[in-house]
Amino acid sequence: MRQIADAGYITVHRRGFTTVSSAVSGYVRSLRDDAKSTEASASAARQHAAKAALIRSHTARRKAALTARAEAEDVIRAVADAATRRLRDARLPAVPPAAGQTFRAEILAACRRIEQARDCALRALATGDLTELDGGANG
Repeated sequence: MRQIADAGYITVHRRGFTTVSSAVSGYVRSLRDDAKSTEASASAARQHAAKAALIRSHTARRKAALTARAEAEDVIRAVADAATRRLRDARLPAVPPAAGQTFRAEILAACRRIEQARDCALRALATGDLTELDGGANG
């Protein structure tokens, strides 16, 4: 990695740190340039090109999967945040103080359940274990 970074193929943000996409694209560029510049046999050049194409396609698939997961996490958080915000901002009608306290307690309990469901959904998305997601049938 250091040799590829020293050659200028990888952007180093600070000493010892770079992004994965910069490292992979830099490695692919170095393989491509190495295949063009050396007087290696044609089979070695083809091997370098095939390896670079394989790494590029794997990186593209991984990036697409991570992007879809990040978007799903954003949606889960946005829905949960909007629901809890609406509940917390709800204006209670003029009711006796005891009823108002009961309403507020129910609102807080509902917010906690929404936050627990959000955490459960995010955990399931991260691990791939969807067994906890039963639509609230057991909760």
